[in-house]
Amino acid sequence: MKKTMIALSILMLLFMGACVTPTDDNDGDGPEINNIRVTNIDENTVQISWETSETADGTVYYGLSSINDNFAQDTSLSMDHEVMLRSLSPDTTYHYKIVSATLDERFTDYTDRFSTIPDTVPPVIIDLHVGSVTSSSITMVWETNELTNCTMFWKKATDTEYQELASDYAQSTYHSATVTGLTHLTDYHFFVMAIDLSANDENSDQMTVTTGELPDVIWVPETLTVERGDTFEVGVKLAVDDLVEFCSLVEFDYLKLGFLGLTQGPYFIENRGNQWTLDQNTAENHILLNCTWQIDYDGPTPIGTDAHGEGIIVYYRFRALNLGETTLTHIMENRYPEPPRPDSPSDTRLIGLFGAEIHANWHDCRITVIENTD
Repeated sequence: MKKTMIALSILMLLFMGACVTPTDDNDGDGPEINNIRVTNIDENTVQISWETSETADGTVYYGLSSINDNFAQDTSLSMDHEVMLRSLSPDTTYHYKIVSATLDERFTDYTDRFSTIPDTVPPVIIDLHVGSVTSSSITMVWETNELTNCTMFWKKATDTEYQELASDYAQSTYHSATVTGLTHLTDYHFFVMAIDLSANDENSDQMTVTTGELPDVIWVPETLTVERGDTFEVGVKLAVDDLVEFCSLVEFDYLKLGFLGLTQGPYFIENRGNQWTLDQNTAENHILLNCTWQIDYDGPTPIGTDAHGEGIIVYYRFRALNLGETTLTHIMENRYPEPPRPDSPSDTRLIGLFGAEIHANWHDCRITVIENTD
């Protein structure tokens, strides 16, 4: 029991000695502090060492405007002390106070200041790579070894001047940037510049990335045989992600087909409160569709898509009027109500995220109307 009480007393004294703060009054009877050394100084760390005339602990309080901002401890009872201060700002002056206390709570303090050296080391750009590629957009992803602000420079391979695009993340070690409105199957050059918080900069090597094929926008089904008088519907399927605006002009033969209306497909939902809107007040052989949407996700999987990531966005309903073969043709894809007919049926456009134009290959739907067999 006696040994236990002695051990508890020693622990209490150790705890009391460690609780000395830089605001306590120093009565002058503490251990002498001498041979103070501030060494191993770089832009983020310093080492402070000192000796005491008696066995004592050691604490260094430090900060920019107040020494109470931070502290680091040497909790061992010794006459030689060493504390490492980390995560400091480069080229910065810090005020510090050393406090050493004995077991019986006699302590001495010493106040001074030190300065870290400027950071002259440029950041390191790590693993610049392609995050995703479509026919009209390229996303680049990279990291840096310290907090940086980054800018991506890009241009078409045949151009002479680069354009600039800021990273999606400021003062970060993770970065990405997406360029939209690009031309399909075209080479583009990229490099990034990283600037750290001390204004040191570094450029990456240049990379060449090729945009993808035009996305297919197809009718489902692409061919159809119906009997005269029957009502039928065909869907429009596409595989372009995150579109937000759509304006389609479809041409049909009104002598063979009667247009009945449109319904929304399962691939998209209304976007930002905007309603799925229809404008059917067009010429008698055209259908004009205006709508907005976003992809409806269930976790990482888009709802209403097949295994290839394609989905039906809209269904057109018709009634077969007269015998013969006919087609449904997308003659223009644009945001404007009355777009001019393009020079080529393949030179059609989807309006994508943030209004970027996305070229696409449209397919005709071929319909054969036969005599009713009933």
